[in-house]
Amino acid sequence: MASAILAASWLRLNQPWWLAAMAAGLIPLLLALWARRRGRNVNAFSVVLQFFAVVTAVMALSRPAVFTVAAAKMPYLVFRDVSASARTQSQPLDWPDELTRESFDFAGSIGAVDGSDARATRLGSVLRLAAARADTNKVAGVVIWTDGQFLDEDWSGAAEALGRGGGSVIIVPMDSPPADARISEFAAVRRGDGRVQLRLTVAANAMQRRTLRVWREGEADRPLLARPLKMLAGESVTIRLAVSPPAGRAAVYKAAVSPGDAFAENDSAATIVLPRRQRVALIAGEVKPTFAAAESLAVATVAPADAPQVASGWLDYAAVVLVDASGKLLGDARRAALAEYVRGGGGLVLLGAGPHKTAADRDDPLNRVAALVANPQERRPLEVIVVLDASGSMAERRRAGQTKFDVAREAVVSLRRHLTGRDG
Repeated sequence: MASAILAASWLRLNQPWWLAAMAAGLIPLLLALWARRRGRNVNAFSVVLQFFAVVTAVMALSRPAVFTVAAAKMPYLVFRDVSASARTQSQPLDWPDELTRESFDFAGSIGAVDGSDARATRLGSVLRLAAARADTNKVAGVVIWTDGQFLDEDWSGAAEALGRGGGSVIIVPMDSPPADARISEFAAVRRGDGRVQLRLTVAANAMQRRTLRVWREGEADRPLLARPLKMLAGESVTIRLAVSPPAGRAAVYKAAVSPGDAFAENDSAATIVLPRRQRVALIAGEVKPTFAAAESLAVATVAPADAPQVASGWLDYAAVVLVDASGKLLGDARRAALAEYVRGGGGLVLLGAGPHKTAADRDDPLNRVAALVANPQERRPLEVIVVLDASGSMAERRRAGQTKFDVAREAVVSLRRHLTGRDG
């Protein structure tokens, strides 16, 4: 009995739906009965042969496969998607105990379980590894457990190679994401009376109990709102809150839902309220230029030592005028904060070339956001040909004991640091 069960476990039908055609084996028997009623005698042995012929044809169409003992022990390659879009699934992968497997995690790369980079989902490396292992005929099949959100574009060639290898590939979709509450909207609109209305929407994909807090930056201990939320799956809650921001400067409002969940990046949000009348910041050294600004803009002179060191400190101004010929008026932290302000949409007028003496000056924060950068390192490639005179007069020695040829050779060597990889 045990031998029969063991033998059955090695037999697999690749197209088992053909077994429904097994009923066609009764056709020879029915024809024989119909012929006998009409007085014709049909040999029973021929009826049995016809029955087995039909059964054999059906079994062949079912594509049976018999595994040897060695093949039955070959492992399956199981790849689990652990990228940020999948995170941990609430249900584990249901795997038969009698099948061996080798498990890997994949996201930005392939790694051991719980050890892969989760910043992106890239399938190409998974397919290439699976194709390489399948070519050695040492795996029973490949199982890819994923949510299908792949970011790489070079996986199709690897998929074709795996398909040509004839290996069995099973795609198992992830369909049970963890419970998540997210802030889907946080906006600020100034009203006609000067106050600002904050509009905040929280959505959930499962039954959730969260606490929503709203506060102004720097005043976290004095929340403007602290409200418990009870949400059903697919439900969203929208809250409107009127606040009075400072009149002459920008204000940053923040919101968060707690406790945290698997997707911490959407549990918090921030919005900015700009002042009603924005100013232009003028930063200069001892000599301050005079210029005419539009009547709707006020010009505020900011001393270099008082310049903000964080990007939010520049939000009080519609634009910044920096008069700095050498690039040394502001320190690194203040220049980096001003560059971040520009990337966020702030305006910058830079009067002066800024640092540009070496190639490394290209990485200066303001040079990286400026429309034009003075950079003498950017030039056309050079074709350099050096010819050295090796005549007898070049052997004459100078005061330092060096020959003329040695001096010329050092001059050629010193030229090397001024050449780039594009020069010939």
